[in-house]
Amino acid sequence: MAAATRAAALLLGGARALARRPRHVRWRAVASGGGDAREAPSRGGRTRTAKVGTGDDDASPPSSSSSRRPRRRVATTSRPRGGGGDPPGEASAHQIASLVVWLRARGVDFGDRAAFARVRGMGVGGVATRDLDEGDVVFSLPMRDATPARAPIVMTTAAVTDVDGPCARLARALASAGLVPRADDDADASSESPLGGSRESDHEFPLDATRTSLLALGVLHESAHSRDDPPSHWATYVTLLPRRVGSLMEWDERELSALQGSRHATRARERIALFDDARAKCFPALLRADESLFGEDEATRRAHESPRAWRWAVATVLARAFYFPDANEHGLCPGLDLFNHCSEAEKCVVEDGTADDEGDEGDEGEGKYAHKEAPRVTLRAGVGGVPAGTQIFHDYADHARGGCLLEFGFTHAPSADAAGRDGRADLHAVDVSLWSALIEGDDDDGRIDERLAAASDASPRRSLTYELSNVSPRWAKDGGRKRGVDCVPIDMMRAARALTLSASELDEVKSARASRVGAPAFDASAPLNETHEKRALLAIARACRVERAGYDVEGVAATTAEEDDAILDALRALGEGEGAAALAIDGRPELSWCVPDDDADAARERAETRRLRASLAVEVRRGEKLLLEEVAAALEREAGAEDP
Repeated sequence: MAAATRAAALLLGGARALARRPRHVRWRAVASGGGDAREAPSRGGRTRTAKVGTGDDDASPPSSSSSRRPRRRVATTSRPRGGGGDPPGEASAHQIASLVVWLRARGVDFGDRAAFARVRGMGVGGVATRDLDEGDVVFSLPMRDATPARAPIVMTTAAVTDVDGPCARLARALASAGLVPRADDDADASSESPLGGSRESDHEFPLDATRTSLLALGVLHESAHSRDDPPSHWATYVTLLPRRVGSLMEWDERELSALQGSRHATRARERIALFDDARAKCFPALLRADESLFGEDEATRRAHESPRAWRWAVATVLARAFYFPDANEHGLCPGLDLFNHCSEAEKCVVEDGTADDEGDEGDEGEGKYAHKEAPRVTLRAGVGGVPAGTQIFHDYADHARGGCLLEFGFTHAPSADAAGRDGRADLHAVDVSLWSALIEGDDDDGRIDERLAAASDASPRRSLTYELSNVSPRWAKDGGRKRGVDCVPIDMMRAARALTLSASELDEVKSARASRVGAPAFDASAPLNETHEKRALLAIARACRVERAGYDVEGVAATTAEEDDAILDALRALGEGEGAAALAIDGRPELSWCVPDDDADAARERAETRRLRASLAVEVRRGEKLLLEEVAAALEREAGAEDP
């Protein structure tokens, strides 16, 4: 207890020091003398993904080639923008210190490198306690502890469903209710699973709703029993989690409508319906198996069995869970997920454990790691290192604003680089379907099926839905932003070429393949002729125009980018207390929602949350509309003014 008290005092001091900083400082390295910037992490996906690598805690920083020019560090001030302030009473110094003590007891000691503290506007974050060089280990979390019991530290889906593990009570209830395969059942979870199955298969990172639901149940179970004697295994971790995530899973319909026709609003609605249905199916079965599963007293049960608690748990998992490719597992990583996001920081790495010479090959219960030290997830200091006293970041969120808001509840705030250019603020991604290329095309020849078959050969995306993105995989002179035709993925271009083959070109492709035994299928890596390429370009442009028109929906009147700018200015004015100026724009629901119903503190807090969420929604929809218009115009210029 004395150690926890000392740690609490230290962290309180760190929090006060950080509170004096108006915004955190993030670093990225650029080549001196006007050279190209170093490669930045590419756009992230739906779930934090731990890269697989090898190494050890004492590994030296990556060596630089002697022929390279020395790097200099350029500081930029920015912070993610969230949908509300930090809820009161969460992440206290005592709770932070308790988690540090819990981790240290399990062999995770990082006090000589970093400390956790509250950071204004960002909740809890990690701060360097000494200068860290590039490649230095910041935080390394083993999957299991070093005790003979090999108890899990990372809350994985396997740990949640282990009847001999820390969540044994939940695991038994799940098995009794038939919600997970039994030990003698080889059937895997499908899309028909009561817990949701695998969804959003059209996207690059499909949603594994079953694993998400299992982890959400684990979070609720651990939270419900965090005050038991003894407390639940992950009690110190789950009690530290913020009770408001801010992601679209927690938005109501009125707030989602401010996104207009953005597909992120559609995905959020589908997810809400999916997980609400999973709750309706699984909770009655679980409570029949164990009526006190989510609390020994009525008040605790009511708090943890509610729809609101369920959505919070799901949103927490979607925002914090890591995916481990080798094990095909999802897991929550206590401590590691407290480091805040920065697009220019490092991703974590899964490092293999070392062989255990004393391991007994007959041991059971350890799975693939029976003869190894448990693998660990490691975060290292990025390019340029981290100066003492500054925040340490981790790259885990989507680099496009809409995807970041969908999953994590914040967007990237405007940040000017050394030349004054906007950095991450205008990075967007939009899903666009090529079905319009077929619908609006000439179908008199009745050969749509042949074109679809050609598109299948040219591109693996059966849905014909592709992501247009202006997120560049490199930090270039344009601030890491792609423009115009460069935003179109290669697979989309190939599919468009296949879908726009004329009847004579289809015959030409079939004839070429039939003329040679074993000839490859038409992969559309190049057009057959100039006219063919123009048709493909214009087909994608039409698809972009169709997608752009979808933002003009009922409930929230259509707006141009200029009108969105005016609404954003009014929302900012409303936040600064200039209500009259803000409401000067008549008929805009985004503004009227943000006026408090009365003078009560709760009403003002709700209104401020709506104002922040409306601002985020308008920023996202504005950027997506501009991206669609920009790409469509660029494609039309590339193809020429007239449709061939």
